[in-house]
Amino acid sequence: MASDERPFGLPDAAFWEDMWANEQAVLDQAYLTTRALIADGPRAVDLARRDSVPVGVLHYAPTLHHARAPYANHALVVALRAEDGLLVAGGAAQRLTTVPAVPPGLKEEDGHSVFRRAVDLFVRPGVPRGPGSWHVWFVLGDLVSNRVVVDLVGERPFAPAPLARDPWPAPGDPWPAYDVAAPPAPPRGVSLEAPPRARLARGATGEVAAEGPIVVRGAARLAWPPAGAAPPPPGEPVCVPLSLLVTGSLRRGPTVLALQVPAREVEPGVAEATFAVDLASFLEVPTDAAQTLHVFAFAPGGHMTGPAAVELLLEEGE
Repeated sequence: MASDERPFGLPDAAFWEDMWANEQAVLDQAYLTTRALIADGPRAVDLARRDSVPVGVLHYAPTLHHARAPYANHALVVALRAEDGLLVAGGAAQRLTTVPAVPPGLKEEDGHSVFRRAVDLFVRPGVPRGPGSWHVWFVLGDLVSNRVVVDLVGERPFAPAPLARDPWPAPGDPWPAYDVAAPPAPPRGVSLEAPPRARLARGATGEVAAEGPIVVRGAARLAWPPAGAAPPPPGEPVCVPLSLLVTGSLRRGPTVLALQVPAREVEPGVAEATFAVDLASFLEVPTDAAQTLHVFAFAPGGHMTGPAAVELLLEEGE
């Protein structure tokens, strides 16, 4: 499915009335695969007339997957404002306080189940009220939905803000680092590279932490300046806002790391930025338990890449 298709096949008004009117047609798409998150929402929302932004998602997967990783405890809804790269993320549903046990004997081949969910973007993940073009995804571990683009329309257009001049986090020794070797960026978009695994160690008092750095590298190649940014003064150093999102197979978080990465104009209207950061240096990143981290990168213009998976390994008794 193309990332910007409208799989529910509904006019905008139907998302406030009955967004599941074409549910069977959506399910017919899901049956063509093993696992799917199929999402949709209104193309445009008039903020003078509407006080909610309803977006729906159908989750189709083997029944065993639903039992092992309940949607309510593991799914995220992620929204990126295209104009300036602001990233907002949160749980896609209220967490279950008690998780039912996986039925004994349940196997991968024992059939599929489908669940439907709806969120109000003002509530989950907490998109701020105001004009802007929001690109929305649902994430469940390594499973990512199609992209839903929702334009919030106000009396005034989105107001550009000045670009940051100083990188964040500040350059370190050796990390974070900028203007470094990184995976090639696409013609327009963002790239990401992470180590496939990292070792954890248990300290003398029982705490668990990464044995060494967990360095992720990325690069962005973007239209310049971003549509939601005021043009920078000629010759002055400026940064492009990029974001990393980290979610764990045991602890969904999410963790959002907002970066300001020095950018350089490589040709008229096009800029590049590269970075390398150590996930283990951020207290918010859950590196205190053996699990798999899924890392995503986001950039202004509605660009997203990921997940890059990092398996955290803890060998007891060493």
